[in-house]
Amino acid sequence: MANKVNISAIDEYSKAYTAKLCDSFFGKNESISGKQILNLSNIQQVNLFAIKNLYEQWKIDAEQFKSPYFNFDSPEVKQALQNFMNTVSQHILVKKSDFTSVLEKATKDTLMLIFYPQSYFNDTIRDLPNFTLTQDAISQISKFIQINKSVPVALEDKLNGQTFVYVNEALHWLEDICQNVSFESTEKYATIFSEKVVLDKTLFENQKRSFDFQPLVPDTTPAQNKMAEPVASFFDSKIIDEPAVSMSQKMILTPILEIEEPVDLPPTNPSQQEIRLNDKFKTERSLNDQTATNSTISDVHQHAAIAGIHSGISLNQKFIFINYLFKGETSAYNHAIDELELCKDFEEGKELILRKYVNRYNWDLTSFETEEFLDVLKRRFS
Repeated sequence: MANKVNISAIDEYSKAYTAKLCDSFFGKNESISGKQILNLSNIQQVNLFAIKNLYEQWKIDAEQFKSPYFNFDSPEVKQALQNFMNTVSQHILVKKSDFTSVLEKATKDTLMLIFYPQSYFNDTIRDLPNFTLTQDAISQISKFIQINKSVPVALEDKLNGQTFVYVNEALHWLEDICQNVSFESTEKYATIFSEKVVLDKTLFENQKRSFDFQPLVPDTTPAQNKMAEPVASFFDSKIIDEPAVSMSQKMILTPILEIEEPVDLPPTNPSQQEIRLNDKFKTERSLNDQTATNSTISDVHQHAAIAGIHSGISLNQKFIFINYLFKGETSAYNHAIDELELCKDFEEGKELILRKYVNRYNWDLTSFETEEFLDVLKRRFS
């Protein structure tokens, strides 16, 4: 693997850039609307990703209306709920305390898309529901992409009318695409970013990555019923055609009432987390060393190599991991394990944990639960 993502640099710059924009805007305004978000940053991609974050939260909020006591599969109920949520979406109004994390994540994603485009699209593809790439999935990705848009276009060309392909095949496509496509100039965007906060582009280096995969079988879900003439949503409108916004693409979203993945939570102290996680893996201990010094919820035989992460986790461990590391979200736990299984080696798994799950769920890397989870991962690739 070539140069790794400079997570600390991305985190530090995103915080500084977010603080600059928020201090400037909220010094004169108590809240920010959807249209104002689209004109906030001098990098339009940041604005689009901020809207994307709100869209994902919008879907999660819609899901909260569901109850076991009512039939939410009824066409009339679906229509009414969608109309309500679409009406709400037309009145976006976010206070600074809530918007800061939204903008910070949008800035991080933009930096990844500019300086580490292959890593950005790799993580996006890995997060797809049911571990399949479909035409609808590519359309959803494209709607929020302005920079390096040639990548999803190339993915669509490779799909070539197929219903879907598994994520592992799509990632192989991505590898080939990134070796042949010309990414947009990093110098150009570094200059624009620097108009607000000076960005040292030497901190970021593009990387080329390759992966080994095991085929995954997607979950099957029934097709959604058609909804008749829903109320227009803010996310459905051609909002990027506003005169003040200089974009040629159109973002026309189709609201859906399904949770695909939990929304990322703001990191607590990513630089410190990175140091602590890297320190943890510097020393590789033998089986005898581990059994002599560690006392875990596993028996000694569980320190041996395992064929798969799912099979290597006991029922008791699974309960602990879900409740203490994934905030009780079983689907998030299962998705994380499946993602880690796709990694080709321990280093790649470690990088994925640091970049995504440590920050998303605020893991304490010194906790008993984290130690257990990392030990399982180590055994998977030993």
